[in-house]
Amino acid sequence: MRLPRILLSLGLSLLAVQPVLAAEGDIIPGASVNVNAKTWWVNCKSIEIKDNCIESVEILDDATQQWVPAVEEKSSLWKPGVDLPLRESAPGKLKCGYGNASYADYCYWFKGAAVDGTDQFVTATVTSLEEVPGYPRISLSLQAQNGLVPKRSKIPANDNAWVTLKPGTTFRLTVVSDAGGKNAGIGLARMKNPSLEVKKGPDGKNRIIASGTVQEVNEYKWFDNTKQSPCNAPGGNELVANFYNVEFSINIEPYYREYAILQGTPPGGIFITQNGGCESRVTVDPATKMIQVVSTGTHFDIFGDLITGWVEASIRGDMIRKVFKLEPKTMNEAIIEVTSSDGTPQTATYSTKYVSASDTVEIRGYGYHYSTNTIRIRFQPPASVAPSAPSQVSAADAAPVKASAKPVTKQITISCVKGKTVKKISGINPKCPAGYKKK
Repeated sequence: MRLPRILLSLGLSLLAVQPVLAAEGDIIPGASVNVNAKTWWVNCKSIEIKDNCIESVEILDDATQQWVPAVEEKSSLWKPGVDLPLRESAPGKLKCGYGNASYADYCYWFKGAAVDGTDQFVTATVTSLEEVPGYPRISLSLQAQNGLVPKRSKIPANDNAWVTLKPGTTFRLTVVSDAGGKNAGIGLARMKNPSLEVKKGPDGKNRIIASGTVQEVNEYKWFDNTKQSPCNAPGGNELVANFYNVEFSINIEPYYREYAILQGTPPGGIFITQNGGCESRVTVDPATKMIQVVSTGTHFDIFGDLITGWVEASIRGDMIRKVFKLEPKTMNEAIIEVTSSDGTPQTATYSTKYVSASDTVEIRGYGYHYSTNTIRIRFQPPASVAPSAPSQVSAADAAPVKASAKPVTKQITISCVKGKTVKKISGINPKCPAGYKKK
C-alpha cells in the first residue's frame, strides 16, 4: 500500500531533523583534550629513542607485597607528534583512545582494583618543563577513567559522582629520563608511603621511580584570582570542601630558587606528602635543621566531617648528612610541630624510622586539623649531644617509634564557640580564633 503523499513528505521531514547519533570513534565536534598533547610523554614502546618515556605502571599486591605490572592496552588511533581530538566512546565500554582516554598512546588495566570492584582503567600523564635551562619541573600522574565513589556528600551542591582511584591503593610509576633523573629535585604529593628514587637502568639511562598510596583529598576550588582565596583567610577558615579527589600525582621541583640550598645533593633526596587541599609551600633551613611546610586546607571535607591532617616525608640519608650535618643512623627522632594561622600550636602525633637498606629516614605526623597550618619537621642531634632529646633511632631498620603526642611544653586546652561550631584549642597560652568566643 502506498503512503499518502502528505505522510511521506512529513516522514522525510522528520528524518531530516532527527539528530545523528555519534558512533564509537567519531570525533566530537569542537572538542579536543589539549593542543599540546604531543608534549606529553608516551610509553617507551611508542618511540624510537627510549628516553623521556613511560617504562612501567604497577600496583602493589597487598597480600604478597609484590609489584604487579599493569595490563597494557595500545590505542589504535595514536600517531606520534599529532594532537589527539576527543572521540566518542561506546556506552559502558572503556577502550584506549576513546572518551577521556583519547589522548593516550597506551592505557593501563588493573584487575579488580577499582573502588567499585571493577577492573581499574587508568591513563598516565607525564610532562617536563624547563623554565630555567637545566632545571626541569617534572609532573607524574595517573588518572582514573572509571570507578565511582559509592558515598555521597552531605552538601547537595557537592553531591557528584566522583570518579577516582581506590583509596589505600599503592601504585608505582617508572619513567626513563636520563637528564630528568640527573636533575630531579624535591618531590611533592598528596599520598602516603612516599618513595622517590633515581636509578640507572641496563641501558645506562636514569630512571625516576615514584610510588605512593593514594588517599582521599578534599579541596576548595577557587577561580577568582583577583581576590585572596578564602582558604588563606586571616585566622583560618570554616570552609567545606567543594572538590573530592583520590589521585596519584607527583610534582618534582628542581633544586632552584627556594630549593637552591639543596644543589649538589642527590636527585630526589626529599619527598614530602600531605593532605592540605588548598596550598602547600616547603622551605628548607639547614641553620635551624628544619623543614617547614605551609599547608592550607579546608576545615571540613565534602561530606561535612572534620578533616584530620597528616604529613609524611621520605628523606635520603646522604641528603641529611650534607644539608643538616647529621648522621641519620644515630640522630634522634625528628620532631613535628604544627602551628595554626593564629599562632596557636596543635599537638601532633609523630614517628621516625631509619631504613638502612635504602638509607632513608621516614617521618610520619598526623592528628592535627586544618584550616591553615605551618608544619615544622625539626631534626635532632644524637642523644650524646642533646641529652633531653627524644629516644634515639638505631642504625638497623628500626620499628617506627611508638606514636605519642609530644607537646614541646605543657599545654592547656580551651573551648571556643562560634554559633553551633565548637573548637578545642590547645597551647601554652591558647586564644580563640577570630570570630570565636571562649566558652
